[in-house]
Amino acid sequence: MKVESRNYWLDTLRGISCIAVVIFHLNEPIPFQNNFYQSFAKFGWMGVPVFFIVSGYCIQLAAARSNSALSFFGKRFFRIYPPYIFSIILVLSVCAIKKLTIGVNDVTVLPSSFPAWIATILLMTNPASSIPTINWVYWTLTYEVIFYLIVSISLLNKRMRLPTLYIFAFLSVIPGSEHYFFVLNQFSFFSLGASLNELNRGNRAESISLFILSILGILLKQPPVSLVVASLSYFSILFSLNDSEKKITRENWFSQVGEASYSLYLSHVPIGCYLLLQFRTGLWIEFLPLHIFYDLVVLATCLIAAKILYNLVEKPSMLIAKKI
Repeated sequence: MKVESRNYWLDTLRGISCIAVVIFHLNEPIPFQNNFYQSFAKFGWMGVPVFFIVSGYCIQLAAARSNSALSFFGKRFFRIYPPYIFSIILVLSVCAIKKLTIGVNDVTVLPSSFPAWIATILLMTNPASSIPTINWVYWTLTYEVIFYLIVSISLLNKRMRLPTLYIFAFLSVIPGSEHYFFVLNQFSFFSLGASLNELNRGNRAESISLFILSILGILLKQPPVSLVVASLSYFSILFSLNDSEKKITRENWFSQVGEASYSLYLSHVPIGCYLLLQFRTGLWIEFLPLHIFYDLVVLATCLIAAKILYNLVEKPSMLIAKKI
């Protein structure tokens, strides 16, 4: 199996998953109303495992094409850090707006020491340390960075690329191993995506081994619904890799959202939750049509902001990464 052109299904999964996470975060801080919409919104967190699976596939693809560990990590650095730093500035801006308008920053607790700021900038906050994040989504980026480091180290010797994956996938199956190295709690999603890439490269035996270890890790350490979501994601990507007739791999609205999904992921909490959610009271919560309308307006606002962030910061940083 070989992908000849851009697989828009991967972007589609990113777009759907990111919108699910946004809706989840817009509804999590407000009182729960027993209706179909908020009940559905509570499952939006499942977009995160999908992100990890897609990331595992794409990162393994990038690793196989990299000339060196330094080149690989350099590309990843410029891919993830410039938008991340800008999102920190966005959080600080919202905190300043709140301070100026109501006299207090009531949205997030900012780092109170120099080491805490360094940990925030380096993405070494919770779960890598006890320092809390200033944006609800930053914890997932810490997992991403550690995954990048693991892959980078494996590239110091190309023959260790797959054995390193096997080792961490195996450790992820061991009960309690995540207490010694936190990334093992989520690593099975990454390795599941990596197994897809190995299958696409024709490494069937290696792919099956990684698949079995990954499924066991998810089964033992994640809620049962995570296994369902992971399986659906896995087989949908597998189908897309063989989609010669372009039934699901063509460009669509969700794939366009997916293209800027990282920017949306970083910006929706400070804009949609820290800044705009304060205006939702009364009927905007209790009357379901208004509730849904409010969410759609906030989502649209966040999409516009994400597109701006993508064009001004993320896309230029991606171009720099490609030149490395």
